[in-house]
Amino acid sequence: MGNIWKNVEFDEAVAESMAGELNLPLPVGKILAARGFENAASAGKFLDAKFSDLNDPFRIPDMKKAVDRIRVALKKNEKVTVFGDFDTDGITATAVLVKVLRQLGADVIGMLPDRLSEGYGFSVAALNRCVETCKPDLIITTDCGTSSHDAVMVAKKLDIDVIITDHHVVNGKVVDAFAVVNPECGDNPDDKLLAGVGVAYKLCDALIKDFENNGDDVAGVDLESILDLVAIGTISDVVPLLADNRILVKYGLKRINTKPCPGLSALVKISKIDSVMTCYHIGFQLAPRLNASGRLGNADKALDLVLSTDRQVAFDLARELDGINKKRRIIENEILEAAVEDVDRRFDANHTFGIVTGKEKWHVGVIGIVASRISGRYHRPSIVIGFADDGIGRGSCRSVSGVNMVEVLDKCKDLLETFGGHEMAAGITIKQDNLVAFRRRFNEVCSESIEIKDMQPTFQVDAWIDITNADEKLLRGIERLAPVGAGNHTPIWGVRGVKPVDIPRIVGKNHIKMTVGKGLFEIESIGFGLGDVELPSGAMDMLVQLKENNFGGRRSLQLNIKDFRPAEN
Repeated sequence: MGNIWKNVEFDEAVAESMAGELNLPLPVGKILAARGFENAASAGKFLDAKFSDLNDPFRIPDMKKAVDRIRVALKKNEKVTVFGDFDTDGITATAVLVKVLRQLGADVIGMLPDRLSEGYGFSVAALNRCVETCKPDLIITTDCGTSSHDAVMVAKKLDIDVIITDHHVVNGKVVDAFAVVNPECGDNPDDKLLAGVGVAYKLCDALIKDFENNGDDVAGVDLESILDLVAIGTISDVVPLLADNRILVKYGLKRINTKPCPGLSALVKISKIDSVMTCYHIGFQLAPRLNASGRLGNADKALDLVLSTDRQVAFDLARELDGINKKRRIIENEILEAAVEDVDRRFDANHTFGIVTGKEKWHVGVIGIVASRISGRYHRPSIVIGFADDGIGRGSCRSVSGVNMVEVLDKCKDLLETFGGHEMAAGITIKQDNLVAFRRRFNEVCSESIEIKDMQPTFQVDAWIDITNADEKLLRGIERLAPVGAGNHTPIWGVRGVKPVDIPRIVGKNHIKMTVGKGLFEIESIGFGLGDVELPSGAMDMLVQLKENNFGGRRSLQLNIKDFRPAEN
């Protein structure tokens, strides 16, 4: 298949020691060793992370200043607006703060920008609407605002204080707001892993701690009740599930599976999820529905859903979001097809290092998803741009390992109107007249960071195991690693010398299904999307993930095939 298999290095002695002390299968000990754990104590703390292990929220810059200002707002009964972004992270972060502030007695309302008329984040246009409709004395942003200089300046002139809570990388000078609660302004690497909703939760935690330290009554505040939203926002933003993120998601998943808020309960029902909720269900079933209305315009319905306390209202909103998500998929597929056609006209496997594609009237709400798909298809940093009638384009950027998207864009900034974001994902605005020059420059700059040979699909092989070890004991050990996701992925195992023991067959949408075995051992396996890949004629080496399959009331172990090739002697 031409994919690169790269073995992850680890210390065998450390792996054996940890596996023995923690009563884990040796392959799981290998995973822990490969992921940087040096002894059973540190690995055990990771596996059995406790809520009490959360870091002190006050170590984030400006946290105390923000808490003191909110206390003034509560005391004076000021009007507070929580202003968030229109993606799932921003929506849940807004809801988290609104819920907790209401429990504290605040006069608070949540607000999100309109993607089409106001654009991303805390813009002047969004601020003007906020002032007109909410008449705030204090604005608290979530998941945005660190670089919103113009909007904060206008707010100052109107005597409105602004507290920024954000997690995005600081691009240039930090905004001159009343307080900027952004871990990127500090020096603690664990805090910098937080999603926007994680920072919002930290503000809530700091507020409650401050109230308790001053002897104030906070009996009506239940931080546990917002953990379901914190987990969803964190997972959807694809931040590493390490440090505090791991703890918040672990306990947030427990909340979702036992006592979710009415909005999430309705969304789970409308999504037809009938099993224990995991990061997979949130990332691929709940988050897309919450994102849908914000992608196509205004995300208010999603915010209304997660704030709703009426189950019938929540169900109606969930059903509406489900319909919007279906419409989003249609638009996305149309743009993806056109984008692939455009890229293929210029693509050269030996000279294309970075991809830029754009067209008039491509919906800016879905170009981020399309950029991800283009990057995954061609294994190169990719930018997809939708141009408006005025010739200004808004683009979404997705990178690959080894290429810092923000650094690349900085070397192209003379051709851009604006840019900002993360190492792996960013956004730009650009004049259509600069598209050709930008495409050429972007490709040149990307070529300085990577080589063509590095852009082949690569699988990280976490450890090689004997296929006979793919049993219940190993599955239970793998489950100790949960929650799994970004930064803590489900292990990929290498197995050698296996053969099909029945006739491979194509099922569903191009999936290959077969029973494979070695000696007397046999196990069911499925390769999603691999139906058109030719199997080796003899024994195979395979890369697999061990899963529990529940279908039709029948439970079994199953290998999910990621790749295969002829067996090496």
